[in-house]
Amino acid sequence: PTTDELLARGSAAVKREFLRPLQALPEAPPTAATADDTRGPNGGKAPQPGKRSDGGVDKHRTGKSRKQQKDERTEFRKSGGELCGSLVKGQCTYGDKCRYSHNIDAYIAAKPPDLPGPCPMFAAGKDSCTFGVMCRYFSKHPAGSGEVTVSPEAMAGLAEKNASGAMDGVETLPAPASILDELNNFPADLKLRLRKGQVR
Repeated sequence: PTTDELLARGSAAVKREFLRPLQALPEAPPTAATADDTRGPNGGKAPQPGKRSDGGVDKHRTGKSRKQQKDERTEFRKSGGELCGSLVKGQCTYGDKCRYSHNIDAYIAAKPPDLPGPCPMFAAGKDSCTFGVMCRYFSKHPAGSGEVTVSPEAMAGLAEKNASGAMDGVETLPAPASILDELNNFPADLKLRLRKGQVR
């Protein structure tokens, strides 16, 4: 083929004198960890039918089985690490079966210090904050703004964290002049039906 034909096909013609042979990559000697990994969890036996060959262990990243990781995530959620977003809005219908924490005081205790400056929602003239107790400016929310009640002990703990100086050096953002209302706010049952493909 001519050069023009090669270029038309998207190939580049390279003179043979400019081609370099590929060098073989050096082989790394097997380490003790990889030698152990080749045996597998059953001591060198073939994996049983229906069983994972690695025993469900994610050794290289965490050293914990996937079940342990899942249990830790569940415990983190339940212990206040992840507060139920529906509870903040007063709409959680799962009750005790909810996968997320309903312990607001534990969430406040685990929450990092608030950011400096006013809450952008209230600064823009809104009468409530979309994020409620999960807002990073929660301690600056006006009293009686219709949010979930927090115990005085939890608020005192949050005030201590805020006064500790952990957010020194963090720049205060200017308050927005206005915040647009959310336009894509679908009801929860419609979101569920969309996820399941029941609505087209």
